[in-house]
Amino acid sequence: MYKYLSNNVPTHNRFVDANIGNGKFIKYIRPSKWLINNPNAHILNVWKCIYNDPNELSNHIKSEIFEGTCAYGNAGLYLYQRDFENIHMNNGGFNEYYFKENIYNVNKFMNSTQGDMTNVSITNLIDHIDIHDFVYLDDRENKHKYIVDNDYIDAIDKNGANIMILKDNSDPELHRKFKRHNVTFLNKDKLIVTNY
Repeated sequence: MYKYLSNNVPTHNRFVDANIGNGKFIKYIRPSKWLINNPNAHILNVWKCIYNDPNELSNHIKSEIFEGTCAYGNAGLYLYQRDFENIHMNNGGFNEYYFKENIYNVNKFMNSTQGDMTNVSITNLIDHIDIHDFVYLDDRENKHKYIVDNDYIDAIDKNGANIMILKDNSDPELHRKFKRHNVTFLNKDKLIVTNY
């Protein structure tokens, strides 16, 4: 799926993930300039820890102590365990090898490129978007049903940025004025909406 998406990314100055979770797309395309955002401070702090000190994050996961500079709470722990692709082994033990292979690679990528992180709402993120940005929003769980609408895309469009929204549904009324791409991945229908 991410190969298909990456083939449809236009030329851009900066990659913006409007609501980063596991970050599979940014890890796949590895842009040289990026901005990642999540309204949930705990989830964003997982990314800050990976960027600043993956060793400290490792120690927190091992001890399950959620305090100090790498505090991320239950939401962050859930993201970390689930979305960083089973970083714990099936028996609940810590997968040290996978941690080093995955998290340190992400840390290396982040520190070898130019990036920034924000903790703002999806709507307030518009103030951080510049001309020639590429904005990606994975909304397959429909968490932003009332935010990710035509007005939201209009605002990004007026900023001179390009946007791609990935959704699970095919609502014919949603984003009617923008380009809609109905595709199937792993026998599941997806809707990709773009303004380019």
